[in-house]
Formats: sequence, structure tokens, C-alpha cells
Amino acid sequence: MKRAPVIIIVFLVSVAGLYFYGQRLLEIADNATITITSEEIREENYTGSKPVIAGEGRLADAARNYVVNLIAEFEAQANADVPAMREDWGEDSPAASYTIDLGAKMAEGEKTQSVIITEYVYTGGAHGSSSYKVLTASSEDGELLSLSDVVKKDKQAAFTALVKEKLNDWRPAGSDAPVVFPEDVADLSFTSFENWALDNENLTLYFAQYEVGPGVLGAFALPIPLKELTDFLL
Repeated sequence: MKRAPVIIIVFLVSVAGLYFYGQRLLEIADNATITITSEEIREENYTGSKPVIAGEGRLADAARNYVVNLIAEFEAQANADVPAMREDWGEDSPAASYTIDLGAKMAEGEKTQSVIITEYVYTGGAHGSSSYKVLTASSEDGELLSLSDVVKKDKQAAFTALVKEKLNDWRPAGSDAPVVFPEDVADLSFTSFENWALDNENLTLYFAQYEVGPGVLGAFALPIPLKELTDFLL
């Protein structure tokens, strides 16, 4: 009978071990390696390309869902618009051919992992439009993050002011003139910075075409060195 307590203790330790092992497996699944390849799109009313995102966890799932939903929305628009355009302007009219080109790449740091999706959409006119969608997750538990999860709450106003200063001062290589619209930059708030990635050198913010400057600027990334953000980051 004295062996009974020992058996119970061994049983409880085994159950606890299995539980924590299972939890660890879930964490590993959430942080599983993500691989990205590209696939061509050839549909009746639109063409283009899309990333094929393979991997497990919240980040991979969120990125795949975003791509699927975006293409579904674009396809619905193309199917509604293009047939009538071809009827009016002819099958070979450039305006009667919609295009969506999506690309994706990974960015990783000590604490985060990001999928950076590039978007180019053409639905007629002189040119298309470009933008980014960036999804970022914790490397520790796989939870999706917003910028407020990495920038201290009491520093968010100062962080926003720093970003505005950098945008207004930014000069692409070979240019001495401002390239952003100060009035658009002035309208930015902390919540404007939805698309961001954090690696071991920079916190990078991503802006869509026309968001803070002329169309010729296109979509662009603004890296801010981490050494300048020591007081801002959690």
C-alpha cells in the first residue's frame, strides 16, 4: 500500500510532462518555418501572379487567408467589369485586361517574424497602383502583433513625431527635393502604421502609393535603425 502514493506521484508527473510537451509542440507549430514560392495566374478576365505560402501557425494562416481573400475580391471585380469593356472597346484593348501581381517575402528578428506582401493592381487607366500588406507575429508564441505591442504606450506620440520628421526629411538617392506631401504626413497618426516589420537592425514601416506622396513615388519602405529607437521599444 505504501507504493500507491509513489505511483500516483509518477502518474501526475507523467501527465504534467505530456501536457507541457503538447504545449511546446503547439508553440513549435506556431513558429514553424514558412516557405514562399510564386504561382502564375491566368484567368479569363485577369492575369497576374500570387505567392504560395507554406507553413503552419497563425502567421502563415493569416498570410494565406489575406492572399486568398484579396484575389477573390479582385476576381469578382474583374468578372463584373472586363466583359463589358471588351464588348465596348474590343478584345485586344489594354484597358480590358485587369492585372494583379502579388509577391511575398519573410523578415525575421529576435522577437518577431513577418510576411511582407507586395501588391500591384491594374484596372485600366494610365498605370496601376502599388501597396504593401505586412503581417507580423511573435517568435515566442506565434501571436499576431500590432505596432502597439512593441512600442511603449507612453512613447507612441513621440514615435509618431519621429516618423513624420524622417518622412519630411527623406531624400531618395539622387534627389535634393522633398518627395512627400507635408500635409499628408501631418495627417498620420500612430494607428496609420499598420504595416511594419522588425528585424535585428531596423523597424521598417511600409507605405502605399499615394499615402504620403505623389504617385510617382510608388509604394515604399522606411527603415528606422533600432539604435535610434532604444527608448521607444518594449
